[in-house]
Amino acid sequence: MIGLVYAGGKSTRFGKDKATYHVPGLPATNIELAVEKLTPFCQQIVVCANEINRAHILKLVGQEPAVQIICDIPPYDHHGPLSAIIACTSHFSTLQDYLTLAVDYPYLTKDSLAETYLQRFHLSPFRDHPFISLSGGQQQLITIIRALLQEPRLLILDEPMAALDLGRQYEILKLIQDLAQQKITIILTTHLPDHALMLPTTIGLLDSKGSMVTGSCEELMSTKQLERIYHVPLTLTYLPDLQRYTCQIKL
Repeated sequence: MIGLVYAGGKSTRFGKDKATYHVPGLPATNIELAVEKLTPFCQQIVVCANEINRAHILKLVGQEPAVQIICDIPPYDHHGPLSAIIACTSHFSTLQDYLTLAVDYPYLTKDSLAETYLQRFHLSPFRDHPFISLSGGQQQLITIIRALLQEPRLLILDEPMAALDLGRQYEILKLIQDLAQQKITIILTTHLPDHALMLPTTIGLLDSKGSMVTGSCEELMSTKQLERIYHVPLTLTYLPDLQRYTCQIKL
């Protein structure tokens, strides 16, 4: 999903540029808060600025790797949000989903954040269903959504892919990748070595005696180490199309 921040308007109702204004009592400027709010949901955030505030916005959020600063493009400039939408969509050659936010209203409620997550995981039809009536996989996703609504900097997930079909596992793995890119620390447990191979980072191998070793995938994800943990014959096969290994039981 692409985040789009409308920051090109020249309203001065705050007494200065609304995008770079720091509302008293809030921890940062409007543009910084807007980017922060969109970050958990968006792989890339486009800020549509104007020729006056662009340099200042660049200093405030332009160093974030996922943030791109643009301006209106003629002849569609100076037409409010419509100009920003045209300028933003012109940067992408394929169909994209967009989540937009006005820079002077960066106060998304938990209800609206929850609805965004429900839509992302195709759970909106179950919005009003009792939790106990949902499937195990749906309950797992709702539990993760509840945790994300707290906007955590550390997220601990105990077997988040358990009871999920492949489609749901893909969604969770992509979400974990996105959150990690947003500098959210994630600790997760899994019984499947392939999950660790898909998310190459620091891993820990826990054996049946409660002893754990930690290191990188390259250091620890070997056939010898994995067979020591699982006590079954295993094989690691390199998948050139995916540029990673997969772990399979050797029958």
